[in-house]
Amino acid sequence: MKKFAISFFTALSFLLSMLFYASPALGYTNSNYYRDLRVGLKNMLSPSVNVTLSGEYKAGEKTYASGTSFTLTVSNGKVLFNGEEYDSITFVPSSDKNTIKLRVNNGTIKEYSYLGSMTFKVSDNQVFEINTINIEDYLKGVVPYEMSNSYPLEALKAQAVAARNYALANMGKYNSYGYDIDDTISNQVYRGYNSYYANAIRAVEETRGMVLLYGDKLVNAYYSASNGGYTEASENVWLSSLPYFNAKPDAYDKDPSYDWTASFTSSEIDEILKNKGYLSETDSFIKIDTDTIRKYESGRISNIEIVYSTSTGSINRKAFGKESARTFLGLKSSLYDVSLNDGVYTFTGKGYGHGVGLSQIGARDRAKAGQTYEDILKFYYDGSYLYNLRTRITSFNLDKTKIIQGDGVTFTSQASNGNIPLYRYIVKKGDSVVYTRDYSEVSKDTFTPGEPGDYSVELYVKDKLSTQDYEATDRISFSVYAQPKIKTVTVSPEKPVEKKPVSVSVEYEGGSTDGVEYKYEILKSGKFISTGLALNSTYSFTPDSSGQYVVKAYIKDKLSTKQYDDVKEITVTVEKTPAAPPTPQPSTPGSTSFSLSRTLKKGSRGEDVKWLQDALKRLGYYKSTIDGSFGPGTYSAVVAFQRANGLKADGVVGPATASKINEKLQGGTTIQPIAPPTSQPSTPGSTSFSLSRTLKKGSRGEDVKRLQDALKRLGYYKSTIDGSFGPGTYSAVVAFQRANNLATDGIVGPATAAKINEKLR
Repeated sequence: MKKFAISFFTALSFLLSMLFYASPALGYTNSNYYRDLRVGLKNMLSPSVNVTLSGEYKAGEKTYASGTSFTLTVSNGKVLFNGEEYDSITFVPSSDKNTIKLRVNNGTIKEYSYLGSMTFKVSDNQVFEINTINIEDYLKGVVPYEMSNSYPLEALKAQAVAARNYALANMGKYNSYGYDIDDTISNQVYRGYNSYYANAIRAVEETRGMVLLYGDKLVNAYYSASNGGYTEASENVWLSSLPYFNAKPDAYDKDPSYDWTASFTSSEIDEILKNKGYLSETDSFIKIDTDTIRKYESGRISNIEIVYSTSTGSINRKAFGKESARTFLGLKSSLYDVSLNDGVYTFTGKGYGHGVGLSQIGARDRAKAGQTYEDILKFYYDGSYLYNLRTRITSFNLDKTKIIQGDGVTFTSQASNGNIPLYRYIVKKGDSVVYTRDYSEVSKDTFTPGEPGDYSVELYVKDKLSTQDYEATDRISFSVYAQPKIKTVTVSPEKPVEKKPVSVSVEYEGGSTDGVEYKYEILKSGKFISTGLALNSTYSFTPDSSGQYVVKAYIKDKLSTKQYDDVKEITVTVEKTPAAPPTPQPSTPGSTSFSLSRTLKKGSRGEDVKWLQDALKRLGYYKSTIDGSFGPGTYSAVVAFQRANGLKADGVVGPATASKINEKLQGGTTIQPIAPPTSQPSTPGSTSFSLSRTLKKGSRGEDVKRLQDALKRLGYYKSTIDGSFGPGTYSAVVAFQRANNLATDGIVGPATAAKINEKLR
């Protein structure tokens, strides 16, 4: 309760000062916000002051360690420190966390600690301190002394905004004295920094930079302890009429502890009026004329008159209205009634203070009811709105969040509020800083990483006038992938011949998860023979003649901004077409025999395919045009023939199928057998699957595509056939192995390949 009494007294006294300092608020500007506030510590004015440093401080060229204590006194009109006299001496902290403790005895022992720097000079032959401090740290020494630290947080936040408005509006008030405002009830009570008041400190931190505006002007954020249940219009207290101060009921300021009475005899009133200068020593108070009492809508006194006599015996009147209706007798408020009984005047009233603006009791109970500090302020300051003076980030973007090593990433940001925003970028790889672009008015920057990995870019913004490290910050992550490199470029067949297709295959490492694009160039004697772009790792060309060919393969990651990321070339020797052996002679369409010199399968083309189609047509299996192209129709006819004759129904015409066709054509006569073909890898869409190497996670190539195609047709693989053995392919292989009682290792070896073949057939 003692704390309440102090708080309300200081609030009341602060508002009394407004009677004499009620000039309009400064036009809105935030430049003062970034200027340190100079607070004259009138409350600590004393013939001597004991000082203790918490943290390192510097005065002139000398540095004083934490824990240093000393006493300053007055000598010859100057400050005496360590045996030397100074007009003034200033102690500047090495860190904004340091505090300087002052202890004085100026009738009362007082001891407070202060953030910021401290200047000592002489005033009225006493040591006078000026605390230079940023406005936010200043408020940490105001809010808990103007409102109880035990009040709800939202009430304290409303108080913090009101106090911030007051400090900004009154900065420079005492410039002629070398400081801005003082620490007394004439302004706002300020008692330095005390970490005990954590709730009030939190309220300041959580409203950092927030002020109340009306239009583009700073609100005169007057406040008092209690309005007694009814706010008051400013023109009913002072001279100026401000649009955001209106008389209206306040349902949340109903605390009965702020109902009051005050009683005075005529002689007591006479003494008070003379002490306040309303009556001269030769005047005599006669009475309060209760018939002259008039009230405003709020119930506050607008007019009350006293009757007195002068030394000459004349009878005069003196009227009190507005704020003087409260102050003429030092009453708690002007919301009262007056009665006279047995020569005693009794004033029965409500509230504490003038009732204009925020009520601390009303704010407390509104916060208890769940209102936010913004709700509270909007009620007490009609038509006002909150505005943050600090620079804030409105946008922050990267042109891409996945890049290839060697490419650049561009950061773009935008800030608002404040005067001129400054931008700083810090790039980290993991926790290590790899790039810093210090504060600049330029909001855009580009960084080119030299290594792959996981990166982040941190944005810091602040106002050009700010002395803080930053006012707002944000962070975005991005990934950098190694530039893809070609491992091998191979051709198939190993010994290509003229006029026969040659397949070029590329294997690479590195790159992003988005994959790569390919480009191929085929040159002979420096001239382009063929060129092409592809999304897969193979490319085919048919050399017209024998000789030396240069094959160039290029790859470019899909994320890359370069023309290409890597290139590799090989030289290929193309031989002349060998002379055909004299035997066996291929059969001709219409013949009753069928022979072949190679295995025929889907995709084969040539005269031997025509002979196959003709034979199957005569046997009743092939119904389409004889065109020499082993397509779906030919494939279906071969499978039907194989199935009808107890052969392996794989759609491939090898020695066994050729012999059976001959047998059927010749009524049992066999043809010359052909040599068994070497194992040929299956192609996507085939009913068989073979491989020449073990496939596992990380494998790439056409054989991986064939694996993906086979698993897709068996219902295990759902993704794109891209030739890359990634997580999707791995999961499909494991699912197939599990379903077929194989070792579930995700590796395709002989056992898994054989089981896939079995299921395809």
